Amino acid sequence: MSGRIKENVSTAFLAVLLYRTGYDSLSIRSRKEKLTEGDVSQKKRQSYGIGHRKRLRERVLKSGASSLADYELLEAALFSVIPRRDTKPMAKALIEQMGGLSAVLEAGEDLLKEKGLSHRVSHLLQLPALLAQALTQPQQNVQTILQDTGAILAYLQKERGSASPLGKGWSVFYVNVRNALLLKEFIPDNGEWGKNIQKTLAVSMIRRAIFTHASAVIIAYDTNMWGKMPKTALQGHKILSEEIHNALKLFDITMHDYICLYEKKAGLEAYSMIEG
Repeated sequence: MSGRIKENVSTAFLAVLLYRTGYDSLSIRSRKEKLTEGDVSQKKRQSYGIGHRKRLRERVLKSGASSLADYELLEAALFSVIPRRDTKPMAKALIEQMGGLSAVLEAGEDLLKEKGLSHRVSHLLQLPALLAQALTQPQQNVQTILQDTGAILAYLQKERGSASPLGKGWSVFYVNVRNALLLKEFIPDNGEWGKNIQKTLAVSMIRRAIFTHASAVIIAYDTNMWGKMPKTALQGHKILSEEIHNALKLFDITMHDYICLYEKKAGLEAYSMIEG
């Protein structure tokens, strides 16, 4: 694992622990109580403990884990499970006995128990290694890349095979700069759009694109019919595609393509309004 990843894991891990522990985990008696000489001494030690933990937390958040010595990293990690005791002696002793911070964090629960550590402490010390291991695992989420019209047709063909047809309407694909699919929505064409259809569609797409942080859209109009559309209908979609393109452009959103789909024996075919 790279040093940068280790640094990020350590910083995030310690920041969470220190935040959870808080500045005032060491309780101080009320000023209204009568304090003995021993109480005053105890109060000074507690005040120092609070200030020390606060300073350590600020160093982690400001400069990262590299600003701390190994024993300080371990000391800070122990704050959340040992809230009312100085953890520095334990941290130094563990590092000395086990040969370093890495050895402490990679030790199994049985070995940590042999060193006299409680369940809570031993479980805590195993967390950084588990987090680091998780970061090295490959990402499980596989993104759908829509690099061309063929990929769009394959996606829609697969969708049709696993669900009932959506009918006549627009399938709008919102993608990022790598053409990875962020969102796909279907807008039915119920014949009630009226004269402002281009404005209504454009506004809907702009809102969705901004919401998903999409850099581009791909529009596929499903004619829900066999064979190509009549030329007059294609001309209407040509005009519509140009108006939507111009509206999206005002918001720096690209329209990669506007295609009209139709069925053939071989499967879905597409006619591009951009390629013609």
